Amino acid sequence: FGPTLTALDLGNNVIGDAGCCAALGRSLAWMTVLQSLSLADTRMHDDGARLVATSLGHLTGLRRLDLSDNWIGDEGASALAGSVSGLSEL
Repeated sequence: FGPTLTALDLGNNVIGDAGCCAALGRSLAWMTVLQSLSLADTRMHDDGARLVATSLGHLTGLRRLDLSDNWIGDEGASALAGSVSGLSEL
């Protein structure tokens, strides 16, 4: 992943929380120009959603976020809601 990446689609991959943590946990913070992120149908739960939520604040240009068809509960949704509230382009 590089700092010039504008779109990332990992949808429809069975990466789960472990994949979200391993692949994205450290990388999302460097993707400052990312405009579109799809993690749809990756079997993400609350743990993965919380991890993604901690990185979303760095993605100030994010315009599209797709987390559909995952297993995110109230805790994960709450973490995500708090992190996207400052993203005016989303």
